[in-house]
Amino acid sequence: MKQSKLAPVVCACLAAFAVAHCGDDATPPAGGGNNCAALASMVPGAWRPVASGTTDSILSMWASAPDRLYILGEQTLRRYNGTAFVAGPMVGLMDEMGKRNFRLVSIGGVGDSIFAAGATIPASGSAEAGVGAMLRFPVMGGMPPTTSAEVMANLGGTELRMFWGSSATDIWAVGTDQAWHYDGTRWTNSSMGITAGSDLQAIYGFGTSDLWAVGAKVYRGNGTTWTEQPLSGSTYYYGVWGASANDVWLVGTSAAQRWDGRQFNRVLTGTTGVLRAVWGSSATDVWAVGAGGAAVHWNGAAWGPVPSMTTRDLRTIWGFSANNIWAAGDNGAVVNYTASSPPTPAGNCNQNTDMTNFGDGMGLRLAATSQTICARRGDGTAACWGANNNGMIADGTRETRSTPSNIMGLTGVVDVAVGRFHGCAVKSDGTAWCWGIGRNGQIGNGMMVDQATPVQVQGVDDALSVAVGDAHSCVVRRSGTASCWGANADGQVGDGTNSNRAFAVTVSGPTDFQQIDAGPNHTCGIRSNGGVSCWGRGTQGQLGNGMRVTSATPVEATGIADALAVSTGLGHTCVARNSGAVFCWGSNADGQLGDGTMMDRATPTAVPGISTALGVGAGEKHSCVLLRNGGARCWGSNAFGQLGNGTSTSSLTPVVVSVVDRAIAIVTGFGFSCALRGSGQVLCWGSNMNGQLGRGNIGGNGVTPEPVTGL
Repeated sequence: MKQSKLAPVVCACLAAFAVAHCGDDATPPAGGGNNCAALASMVPGAWRPVASGTTDSILSMWASAPDRLYILGEQTLRRYNGTAFVAGPMVGLMDEMGKRNFRLVSIGGVGDSIFAAGATIPASGSAEAGVGAMLRFPVMGGMPPTTSAEVMANLGGTELRMFWGSSATDIWAVGTDQAWHYDGTRWTNSSMGITAGSDLQAIYGFGTSDLWAVGAKVYRGNGTTWTEQPLSGSTYYYGVWGASANDVWLVGTSAAQRWDGRQFNRVLTGTTGVLRAVWGSSATDVWAVGAGGAAVHWNGAAWGPVPSMTTRDLRTIWGFSANNIWAAGDNGAVVNYTASSPPTPAGNCNQNTDMTNFGDGMGLRLAATSQTICARRGDGTAACWGANNNGMIADGTRETRSTPSNIMGLTGVVDVAVGRFHGCAVKSDGTAWCWGIGRNGQIGNGMMVDQATPVQVQGVDDALSVAVGDAHSCVVRRSGTASCWGANADGQVGDGTNSNRAFAVTVSGPTDFQQIDAGPNHTCGIRSNGGVSCWGRGTQGQLGNGMRVTSATPVEATGIADALAVSTGLGHTCVARNSGAVFCWGSNADGQLGDGTMMDRATPTAVPGISTALGVGAGEKHSCVLLRNGGARCWGSNAFGQLGNGTSTSSLTPVVVSVVDRAIAIVTGFGFSCALRGSGQVLCWGSNMNGQLGRGNIGGNGVTPEPVTGL
């Protein structure tokens, strides 16, 4: 059982028994290389608010140096001088005849000039359709003058929204249904192929012959002609950015699209709101910001939310490096992300002064029947603690560990998962590695023997995330397909057979998985359309298709079309939905479905009282949910205190988990639960039979959450 892939979100994002990367949608992840049932891609820093000195809505930003960062509003230009924002050269700019002023929406620098684009505004104040404006501020000593800018052009037929340039003689601007090109001397309409209704909002390029323009439609240009690109879904796109010509991101409403050089794949971003802008320092460090202060991070495997410390709509983003990023938006809101700053508690989160053990970007993972837990550290290493009798910790011993112990020889980890008998990890190069009991082929190296240290899974070099059951393993691949291997008596490998597999085989059917999670004997995955497909043991209704039969190929869970995170338990499954609701199905003998009954359910059933879910965890006989405010709720069996409410009384409906706040991930295992805070601190509660609470001792129970030591 994996967990949601998120990053420190506006207070939290997590899932059930894995925490390796958190979700594709800041609010709910959905899709595309997003293992959102395992959280794992925490980023090490935090956002902080910065006074901008204006209440004007900031629509664009650009910088030539850290002390020359410009924020642009319709009638405002201010510069950050390294300490504070100060007035810029624009105050009520007028054109050369003094007849019109300008509504400017985009700023950038090319060559020896700073440019601003937008439209002219008549005296009435309403936008004057058909009159695009491009202004230039000549640079003097690295700064624009304090006088009015030169009006380069009034471009008919469009209201400019954004521009991009490869050099001073190659600048492109887009807006409404047109594109314009500047060759250093004059502007030329270059809109061939762009049709009515395109409403272009943004442009990005890799040279004059490879351009992307997005809005209501998406186009790729070769410098002469634009070609509309086919996309899945009808999302409106506001931002575009690329790490390379074969790795381009579009962001918009509820989801993102990723171009892999051949096609676009829809990827949930961890938020259901509108994302307005995207920027990255590399293919594994991409940020997007948008409505309600949403800020989400892509770590190369999945998106996850990170608290931006503002609830204002963010409309623009700019970065100097992975450790210094700026975003701005409505009412003059400006926030800055730095890797060295301790997190500032979000205003809508429960405050807690315990900021010890400031994190390094880790995520947690475990399986429902597991008594071992693993965490991925920000430096790419991984550590585990708890049961180790089968070598699940891979530290060269079989000794139980009550504090974290490093996995031997494993670096570059982007996702890690551990089950009852073995563990697996995915590295940044796309390879998968497994260790522990291997007699059913779950190690994936073609041999059915145990492995004390990680060995490479054969035939997998493009993995995004990993899930581990009792004796089988699965990965989501960059293509959107899923591959599994290991025990297959119940069809949990999903290839249509019941034969154990010592090599990775492709799961039959779907080719658009965004996240996958493995229970002891069944597996479920989220599809790019928000649906959930499950396969394997189904005798308790855990496949969610209305039947109580086992299936060796994926079947669709009934009525789910907006899944954010999925988690598979011993005999049940739970999903967090984009709406914030949680639905569960399968075994309910201990109330683990949370619907107030003890009746098994063969179709998804709502958990009452949950409307702000970000992640979910299905354990052995209990379940937990991560809420958007960073809190948590749990339900089901509480024999060991795994509900975390200070008692050992079971509950058929959700109860509040004590102490947990500012959480970004949650996982559930065999009689215990853990949550990851945005600060990097891990809290665990419940059974400590094998030291899985990470408190330095073995035995006893913990009915309230306490920190893991040694991380």
